Amino acid sequence: MWGAHWSINLEKRGIPCAYVVDKPFEADVNITCEKEGMPGLRRVVIPHPCGDVSDDEMKEIIPQLISALTKPLTEEEQAPVQATLEKPPKISFEGSLEEVPSCPPPKRPWPGCSKAHPMRRMKS
Repeated sequence: MWGAHWSINLEKRGIPCAYVVDKPFEADVNITCEKEGMPGLRRVVIPHPCGDVSDDEMKEIIPQLISALTKPLTEEEQAPVQATLEKPPKISFEGSLEEVPSCPPPKRPWPGCSKAHPMRRMKS
């Protein structure tokens, strides 16, 4: 969600932003904003795919965008709190390397490819 990162960087520089996000990506943007310390980044959620938004839908979206850009910041938006992330455990499995499941490379190249399997070429 690079657009959210860019919007947050602009906001931190004092440039008002409102991130326009397609409905299926709303949860991803929420997570990114929390992780980056700006959970209150203003967003306007639009139908997906955005290229198919009708003129009638645009008439509803534009006022939302104007409001998001011009409405005064709330106290929470003025003082965002950085999310605390839990550190994952350092041990992800137990056992020896011999016990790690592996998939052998295919015996012949995949359909449409005349070259050998790429994993075989990576051996050093």
